[in-house]
Amino acid sequence: MKEKYSSIGSLHMINEKIRKMRIERGFKQEEVAKGIGVTPQTMMKWEQGKSEPKVSQLIKLAKFYGEKTITLIDEPELALHDKMKAKLNLIEQLTDDEQKILLEVLEAMVLKSQQRKIKEQFE
Repeated sequence: MKEKYSSIGSLHMINEKIRKMRIERGFKQEEVAKGIGVTPQTMMKWEQGKSEPKVSQLIKLAKFYGEKTITLIDEPELALHDKMKAKLNLIEQLTDDEQKILLEVLEAMVLKSQQRKIKEQFE
């Protein structure tokens, strides 16, 4: 069966993590749903992999459990491209100044990579 991927990673893996975290902490779906401001039906759909939480909802879910948001989406099995997409969605948590710094770092890394490729052409 082909794995369904979302903007935050594998739905199958995320739904398992959401369910596992709830069960390990001894909560009912209704309790978690109320705590993060969604319906119990929404929680059920997330856990069944029928829908996915928005990044803002993942943030609330992680805070509810006292975890970092990355705990819910960091999957070593994901391809690098999918990991990058998942991390990019977390940028909205950063302040404007932090986003500017991140952009400058990224631009510097791209420039360095381009310079290395040019240098390799002449060796």
